[in-house]
Amino acid sequence: MSIKKRINDLFLALFYFERRIDPYYRDTFDNIFRKPISALAQALINFKRKDDHLQISEEKLLPNEKEITDLIIKQMALFTYDHYKHSFALRAGNTKTYGVVKGEFEVLPNLADNLRQGVFRYRKTYPAWVRFGGPGPLAPPDMKDNGVLSIGIKLMGVEGDKLLDEKWTQDFTGISAPTFTTPNIIENLKLQRHVYEGTPLFYFINPFDSHFLDAIMQGLYSKTQNSPLEVPYFSCVAYLFGEGQAIHSSVEWPEKLSPFIPVARLRLPVQRFDSRDQLTFAENLSYNPWHCIAEHRPLGNQNRARKSIYYELSGLRQSMNGEARIEPGGAEVFDD
Repeated sequence: MSIKKRINDLFLALFYFERRIDPYYRDTFDNIFRKPISALAQALINFKRKDDHLQISEEKLLPNEKEITDLIIKQMALFTYDHYKHSFALRAGNTKTYGVVKGEFEVLPNLADNLRQGVFRYRKTYPAWVRFGGPGPLAPPDMKDNGVLSIGIKLMGVEGDKLLDEKWTQDFTGISAPTFTTPNIIENLKLQRHVYEGTPLFYFINPFDSHFLDAIMQGLYSKTQNSPLEVPYFSCVAYLFGEGQAIHSSVEWPEKLSPFIPVARLRLPVQRFDSRDQLTFAENLSYNPWHCIAEHRPLGNQNRARKSIYYELSGLRQSMNGEARIEPGGAEVFDD
């Protein structure tokens, strides 16, 4: 075992211990320190960030973007195969599935004109399958790793041409941190290589290529969670929604510039969701931000990469498990 791996494992042991005492002090810490620490980290990230002078919704391809995306897919596929070649294959990211539940996604009436975009143009209620997940790339017990949670909302019966294979769905995805782990796919490839080697700590603390500020932002929102229903979720990366832009995924949008505005209501009725058939259905579902209509096109290099990454890795997972890719229609019923 390498020295880096030993140090990383020691850090994880300390991290697991912190998870057990986190509930006793974390709320107080967040109330006092989260905002000022986040503001300082964001100021430093923005100070270092290059201004590409992009116009509204204008995108800029990175050099060798396809090659980098292919390398990320290869790295994550190697990780998936190595860890699950003798067992049931789980997702390479947002790995643990807490459950998939059925709900209703109601677009609210009387939205302002600038908010009436895509599926939010008209008041309507869509059936939805909602997945609640943990982080990754593995699925240890919750006390070891439930810091940053994820959500996937799959609407069904959505009309219009889609940007990926599913014909009648619209996916929305989010995590419980307002910024993404990496600012772009160049850095994401570095992280995936460290994950494969079992040394992700050194992606963040490398003094010659530091991502310490990104680690701070993730740490501020990574905590021992009580329930996936008790946390806010953020898209982190940008999507087309009328006027507006956001390309750098390490930068948080200040609420004073972009306040929360309700546009829809998600209802989840009381239900059982732990039958064997429904759990299998949950693991086989594919969520991809490119399961969408053009009005909600994902923006930025990380979203462009996610189109191929999610598609290829979900196909690998389903192939390893002997399952076919499915598109739900909303009428699925599972025995208790």
